[in-house]
Amino acid sequence: MSADLEHRLNQIDRENDLESLQERIASDISEGDPKTCNAFADFCANELNGSLIYAFCLARIQADDGLLKQTLDELDTCIETYREKFIDAETGLALAAYKEDAEARWEAIHFE
Repeated sequence: MSADLEHRLNQIDRENDLESLQERIASDISEGDPKTCNAFADFCANELNGSLIYAFCLARIQADDGLLKQTLDELDTCIETYREKFIDAETGLALAAYKEDAEARWEAIHFE
């Protein structure tokens, strides 16, 4: 097998692994995995802008159901946007952890 073909096959494997990791994170959110959902909720809370939080408070204080519905609709839109960002961020963290673990194993094998 040529080096170029082997490199391409390895790249395809990495892309498939990346895709399956992203799918697993999305599935964990959809299935309500507590750890993943808590991390996603924390991510969303950090991403929310002050005006949306203000609108929630105002809607509740004034008992304005129309504003509350509008704010909830906006929150739904934000969460869908944040879902992709969260999956990308979690994938990056998982890959960084995998790389660090692989480097530590390599060093343990080669420097013992």
